[in-house]
Amino acid sequence: MVRDFRPQANASNLVIGVNCPIQVGYVTVMPGDIVLGTREGVVFIPPQLAQKVVESSERTRMQDYWAHQGVKEGKWTAQQADGSFTPDMNTQFTKWLIDNADNMKKFLGDAAPSAEFVKAYAKERSTPRQQ
Repeated sequence: MVRDFRPQANASNLVIGVNCPIQVGYVTVMPGDIVLGTREGVVFIPPQLAQKVVESSERTRMQDYWAHQGVKEGKWTAQQADGSFTPDMNTQFTKWLIDNADNMKKFLGDAAPSAEFVKAYAKERSTPRQQ
């Protein structure tokens, strides 16, 4: 991916630091930040948040897949799928996770989360939250 480039020689540039913050566009990037680039853009993730970002993304991806399949099948509306799930939808989604934990590749391809991750997410959803 390229946003801009300058074809001039590099003779006037001087390295003033290694493993120091840099500016990319209007964002300060720290050493160790993870760069995620897609067609939609680039995001920099601090390393201490990387696992949380990945896990949240995988949960959302499974939920979106399931909800959009339900819309295609006429089980509910797009508004229901993209908004707050009804209690019945939550129950059905958790059951779908449990029933399909070992074959999530069938739905999400080779980049599907592991069965252990899916089972842990289903268990987390099944556990009543304390308020």
